[in-house]
Amino acid sequence: MGGCTKILVKKESIKTPYKTFKGVVDVDVIMEKQNKSKFEITKEIALMAQKQGVMEVGRKWLNQSTMFKVGESKKQISGKTVVLNSIDTNFNPVYDDVTGIYEAKFKCFVELDPINHLSGIITGIEGGYSIATSHIAIKFFHFTPEKNTYFVIAKKNEFGAKDYYQIVGIGRIYNNVDMISQGEILTSDRAIKAKDRIFLLKTKITPIIEKKLDSSDINQIPIVKVHPVLEKKESGPKEMK
Repeated sequence: MGGCTKILVKKESIKTPYKTFKGVVDVDVIMEKQNKSKFEITKEIALMAQKQGVMEVGRKWLNQSTMFKVGESKKQISGKTVVLNSIDTNFNPVYDDVTGIYEAKFKCFVELDPINHLSGIITGIEGGYSIATSHIAIKFFHFTPEKNTYFVIAKKNEFGAKDYYQIVGIGRIYNNVDMISQGEILTSDRAIKAKDRIFLLKTKITPIIEKKLDSSDINQIPIVKVHPVLEKKESGPKEMK
């Protein structure tokens, strides 16, 4: 007598993959001479580069009304503090004695990894709501980010699709008090309100070192000799005798 084998198939929840957004820009930073140590000067210049790079990349996302899906981290992240910023301060800025200006060039990498572990919510805002240049209080769900960490502000998209958000602003963390972070809104294209979501950005700032020519490179440069062209003077008509 024949029989049949019953196969049990375990159902697993299928999650729509989320997208990571990345941007890379080159920035040129200038700063007036200050009575500070070299380390303080290079750190300040690098932080200026970080802000300039984030604003350039972030404005592109903002102008495109970028929409994204919130995902979950593929690997477990532990610890109350996560370092999201890599800033290289090992460089020598160019100083101009005439203008008193320091100058340095950087390559800035900015990444938005929209996962719940790197997100929070606005719990308070100066004046109740604002479009820009306001201070906000943020409660992060899993850890407290370090100072000078940048973020995007996002709202639920207008179509009401679950777990989809739209970028509406950019900001920076400048202080932490217990489990609450203080941030400033740097730019936005609409009113920011309490309960809007915050998603932290990862940044990497690397100085661009211009290579100096050494003796071997100089010897390989072709030498072009230019000889002056001597113009012949035209002699006048000979005098007839």
